[in-house]
Amino acid sequence: GDLQHGNILVLDDCSIRLVDYDAVWIGDRPLDHPNEVGQPNFQHPERLRTAAWGPTVDSFSALVIHVSLAALATEPALWEKYH
Repeated sequence: GDLQHGNILVLDDCSIRLVDYDAVWIGDRPLDHPNEVGQPNFQHPERLRTAAWGPTVDSFSALVIHVSLAALATEPALWEKYH
C-alpha cells in the first residue's frame, strides 16, 4: 500500500531492499486495514478516492516505478531533470 521511491533502497552491490512495511498486503493473513493510502503520486486515483486495500494494492505503484526505471535506462539525463 505504500510502494514508492522512499521505501526502496538500492545498495552499493545493486541489491534492492524494501523498507516501511506498515501498509503491505501479506497474503491471507488477517491484518487490519492500514490508516494510510501511501504516497499520493504513486497511487491510482481510485485508491485515493476509496482507500481500497487488497492483493493488488501496489500494482499501480509498481507500474509507475517500472516505467520510470525503463525511461531512465533509455535516457539517464531524465534523473537530473526530474529527480
